Amino acid sequence: MVDVLAAPQQAKADASLRTLAAISVAHWVSHFHLFVLPMLFPFLKAQLGVGYIELGFALTVFGVVSGLRRRRSAISPTISARAKSC
Repeated sequence: MVDVLAAPQQAKADASLRTLAAISVAHWVSHFHLFVLPMLFPFLKAQLGVGYIELGFALTVFGVVSGLRRRRSAISPTISARAKSC
């Protein structure tokens, strides 16, 4: 006998797995490019005509902006929840 109730649960599990896989791949790509980029500095230095300090500064700015964005996204749900409760 076919379990009619099991089909929607299986579809939901498949959708959750696809979402998790997409997020995991995007996270991996993010880390991969941050780890590979410094290894490309000698080539980027020659191609762009800049020094290691400028390239390092660009990565520093990227890291600071990313950190601030993460901090803001972590704080904003708390602030909006407080505003709704008042």
